[in-house]
Amino acid sequence: MKRYYIAEIEFPYANDAGEEVIYTVAVSHYYKQDPDPRADSDVDFYGYEESEWDLMEDGKVIPTPDELVEPIEELIREYFEEQKHDY
Repeated sequence: MKRYYIAEIEFPYANDAGEEVIYTVAVSHYYKQDPDPRADSDVDFYGYEESEWDLMEDGKVIPTPDELVEPIEELIREYFEEQKHDY
């Protein structure tokens, strides 16, 4: 079954040999709950983000090394924040 992606973002990364590899971060879900001081839930009070994505190389999904998770999630956050302001 083909997975539907709402965004495909280039992610350049230098591998262990120092060569730049261009991965694709294929995002299938992104949601940001802004903080809401009147919320009943502490999660909604402080706000949160959630995303689901695949790391791809040459069009194929590959396992994501642990050290790339945080930079990829930051890339996704920046991408969608930019999209929000792009009218």
